[in-house]
Amino acid sequence: MKIYFLIENYYNIGGREKILEELANDLAKYCEIIIINIDIDIKKRSLNTDKIKIIDLEIKEKNYIKYWKIIKKLNEILENESSGFIVGVGSWNGMLLPLLKNKKIKKISSEHGSYRGASLKIKLFRKMTYPFLDNIISLTEEDLKKYYKKLNKNSLVISNFIEIQDEADLENKIIVFAGRLEKGKGLEDLIEIWRIVESQNKEWVLKVFGDGELRTEIEEKIKLYNLKNIHLLGFVDDIKDRLKSASLIVLPSYSEGMPMILLEGLSLGIPLISYDCETGPSEIISNEKTGFLVPVGNIQEFSKKIIELIENRELILEMKKNSLETRKKFSKNKIVEKWLEFFNLKNS
Repeated sequence: MKIYFLIENYYNIGGREKILEELANDLAKYCEIIIINIDIDIKKRSLNTDKIKIIDLEIKEKNYIKYWKIIKKLNEILENESSGFIVGVGSWNGMLLPLLKNKKIKKISSEHGSYRGASLKIKLFRKMTYPFLDNIISLTEEDLKKYYKKLNKNSLVISNFIEIQDEADLENKIIVFAGRLEKGKGLEDLIEIWRIVESQNKEWVLKVFGDGELRTEIEEKIKLYNLKNIHLLGFVDDIKDRLKSASLIVLPSYSEGMPMILLEGLSLGIPLISYDCETGPSEIISNEKTGFLVPVGNIQEFSKKIIELIENRELILEMKKNSLETRKKFSKNKIVEKWLEFFNLKNS
């Protein structure tokens, strides 16, 4: 049996790409795995591809001609397949699949963002196409119950996973944010939050990993406020290793799916503070046990919770203990097992 995964740019440095790489290599022990990559762009990270095949479509168009070309090429690739699966990684890719000619291939959309965080255009196209998919895979129970089950009764939840290998010692006065420096990730709020924290504590440092369109704006605000203890470090390939030196992870994001930075922090036993946006954080963070959930946009409360933790070593260690127990729920073995069951590969 063959399983195809359709993704925008497999070479990006991002949560969905890393998760797909690990999942594909695990599934390749049981069947043939093919990654269909739409836009090759720049290879931004090293890949572990010994067990899987990659087909690069190299489609550069950014308008609707792009989607016509994708469908045309997919029909050519899948023309002679008599069984198997094709999984669209992300909404746009999932919405294309009902247009494929081959009816013998099961068509699945694997979602990687919150339902409400999508544009009105995507929501409209979902309503038009998702009822014709074989399955929709949601990252969160909240999105499944509120939205995807209403679009397609065969929807189910399979969350992101984490490797459980190590734990942080929480000895360093380091706080970490990791993510794209883009609208919706709460970077403007983060600067205001850190302005309050730094005014009361000069010893702790905020490290920001990631890059994006807001970088220049953020740098200007850092200079304007004369902040000394915030460092913009760009994208890194070894974020898991960098997290081991942190004692706290923050995510003031306005919209999330199942944020990998919180899962990776949980896997290391690091306390987490996040805005309680509609999906994701509340399914990872147990409020006041493994971290804090803060009402979206409440900068004062967010900074208060950071200060509460950095001034209370015993609370940090208690949250670490709770996190190391909670992380088992998201272990890679458990989540991959769900994928094996879904593809009926358990007994292969």
